[in-house]
Amino acid sequence: MAVPSRTTQGLIDQPDGTLTGWTGDATWSSETTPAIVSFDPSPIPAAVPSVAGSDAGGNRESFTFIDDDGTWYEFYGAGNGNGSDTTNGPWRPQVQKSTNRGLTWTKLGQLSMSRTNGAGGTWASADMLFFEKRAGVYYLHRLTAGGIISGQICGSPYSSDVWSSSSVTGTYTYIGATVVPGASGAADSRDGYASCMVLDGAGTYHLFYSSTTSDPIYQVGRSTGTAPGGPFTKVSAAILPAAIKGQPENPEVFYHSGLGCWVMLTNQVNVSAGKTVSNRAFFSASLTDWSAASFCDYQRICPMDGANVIGLPRAARSSAANNLPVIDTASNALGAVAQTYDTNPTSANDFNHVGRKILWSALEPAAKGLLFTAPAGAAPLFQDDFSTETAGTLGGQNGWVDYSGSNAKPVVVAANGSVPAYLNMQSSVGASLVVNTKPGVVTQPAAFSMKANFAANCGVGFVFGYGTSSVSFFHFDFDDVGCAIAWVNASGSETTPASVSYSSVAGVDTVFQATVQNGTIVLTANGTKVLTYTPTASDQIACLSNGGSIGLRNGYPGNGTRIVRSFSYSVPASAGVAKTLTRSLTHANFVAEFAVMFDTSVSGGYCDLFYRLQSTTDLNNGYRLRLSAGTPIASAVAVDVAGVDYPITGMGTDVQATQGVLANFWHRVKLTVQGNRHQVFVDGEKQADFVDANFLSGVALALSAAGSNSRFRLMSLRSGDEVAVTGLTPGQVVTLRGPAGMPITSKVAKNDTVLLRANHYPQTSIDVGGVDVLAPSGGIWGGDVIAYPISGGGQPLPGFRPGFH
Repeated sequence: MAVPSRTTQGLIDQPDGTLTGWTGDATWSSETTPAIVSFDPSPIPAAVPSVAGSDAGGNRESFTFIDDDGTWYEFYGAGNGNGSDTTNGPWRPQVQKSTNRGLTWTKLGQLSMSRTNGAGGTWASADMLFFEKRAGVYYLHRLTAGGIISGQICGSPYSSDVWSSSSVTGTYTYIGATVVPGASGAADSRDGYASCMVLDGAGTYHLFYSSTTSDPIYQVGRSTGTAPGGPFTKVSAAILPAAIKGQPENPEVFYHSGLGCWVMLTNQVNVSAGKTVSNRAFFSASLTDWSAASFCDYQRICPMDGANVIGLPRAARSSAANNLPVIDTASNALGAVAQTYDTNPTSANDFNHVGRKILWSALEPAAKGLLFTAPAGAAPLFQDDFSTETAGTLGGQNGWVDYSGSNAKPVVVAANGSVPAYLNMQSSVGASLVVNTKPGVVTQPAAFSMKANFAANCGVGFVFGYGTSSVSFFHFDFDDVGCAIAWVNASGSETTPASVSYSSVAGVDTVFQATVQNGTIVLTANGTKVLTYTPTASDQIACLSNGGSIGLRNGYPGNGTRIVRSFSYSVPASAGVAKTLTRSLTHANFVAEFAVMFDTSVSGGYCDLFYRLQSTTDLNNGYRLRLSAGTPIASAVAVDVAGVDYPITGMGTDVQATQGVLANFWHRVKLTVQGNRHQVFVDGEKQADFVDANFLSGVALALSAAGSNSRFRLMSLRSGDEVAVTGLTPGQVVTLRGPAGMPITSKVAKNDTVLLRANHYPQTSIDVGGVDVLAPSGGIWGGDVIAYPISGGGQPLPGFRPGFH
């Protein structure tokens, strides 16, 4: 049988997380720690609400199950959208099936189970939790709800039960409760509901569940049993260390052989907002003891994910291998995990889940990464993204005080939905001044950073030295035509000892930074140095030495909006020179992807990716992509010509300004460079899109960092975003598939070639006519050209069954 061949390889380079191939400073090292990164989801949804019918109200809490015959089943919670079904309840478990591995689905409606609570009564509502097949018997675990939210979906208090059937869609029989809330004061005193189950080698079933106090405070609990339907005995309602747990919900636990540890995926709940805002992964050497676990956040709410809720982090499971999650080992190279989650509300009043569709997402594990360890002295002293402040007030929680006096203008923390998102210095003419007293007296060295956005003829600046024995202080101002260093002397007179003009930044979210060190003040916009000043006057020198409070001030007395999205103050690293790794690589057009993370305990630093460098020995000629720590991410792209930075006109537009850097979070970065066009995406959001032709090719890449611990993982470069499949017959259906056979994109051949595009690579297999015909070791990459032999059309690879562990 003829096997399709890859005639063109799209992969350019794929560093493996070690220092192999890199040369440079010893501050960089290879780090062996487990991590998971969530990349862009498949545009092919797993479930979409019906226009009318039993699931018209939305799909949520999905669980994908693959049966022995290869049929896919999607179990999910749904309602008819009007809350009028008093017999079955306004929300209940439903099921659909697919015989072509997720390309199309047939809805089978609600499952045959009553609302019985096991004690002769009925629950107010019920929802889907998880599904298993053990020893030929199907078990469906259900959330049982004591209340209803807005007449629609399940409301607390929550518990759970389990039902069984001899058929996957047949009549289900009630077995009993699996988790019930605990006594008053217990970690599960309000809610306790099952989430997943793991069978160990000794025959014990470990049931992991969500636990909640009445406050509420979220945790993860564990129960054990000797049979898949229970009964289960609680071991502990709180198994995650308080220092790292966050507010976890809906744990999904599995062993990942590639990482060599147990992995627990959880939602992270924003308690004040009452909704899920991110997902977290915990890593443990033990299934039963999570006290030494590490963690990272791998997914959060972004425009590409949805506007409100991320839903259950469910890995797909099959009936094979005792219901282990489906980890793609078909090519024995990727080891990724497919998950489903619910997103994209169709109405503003979505009741937290109503009106949602279910999407596929790929989790890519990495055991190794590159670590930059910052020198001592880089620890932050204060930062505020205003997410903990009270909307409609100045703030106050983190020490903000209005010192405007007679010039006081409205200065409030404004909300983005239910979450405070920025400090609004508003649109009155005249100076407004807010000072933060929390760090105490601040002296040099000091580094300030903020992400700000202001209208034309307006500006905002940093205040340094306010409130010392005299009234003398500096303010470092940025407006839409330039920046200035202003000095207010002991008599209250203001002068401008230094200023400079540069490209307009009005209306654009921009990261501004100021550093005071060794008697010199340096101002930076989007990573590019714009002004340096060394005072010589005795009172100015004394101010730098004596310090005072820090703050923010309107930098220009125009009438327009001034918004500050974040502010941080830190002490610059004692060794502030960036440390660099270089990799020889001849490259022109490419798409680069990688993940970057900054430590929880640092701010004010940055990491750079240099590309199309003209030399392997210096960074003076090429392009630089800068990612800043401690503030919302700034994708500052500059071209270096003979050692001089030139910011790119029109770059840096952040389409979702509330998406900033999160500590201990793996941010996805994508850089597309084709000819003279450069595009930057961070967490699926476009940050920069510009044209520049200074350098059309290069001979080296470089990683460079300063000021903050930073990490790089899963870096790859490919030649493009499309996979070409040639040699087809018109009418053939060609599908690009990811982990567990997850469908990524599919097309019907109109001639002998189709082009398939994916947001993230590598992918796993090519499917022609419903049959996987190619699953190359190392995966499939954008830029690949695959010749499909007509003579072998429709014939499966010998022994190939993708997606089963």
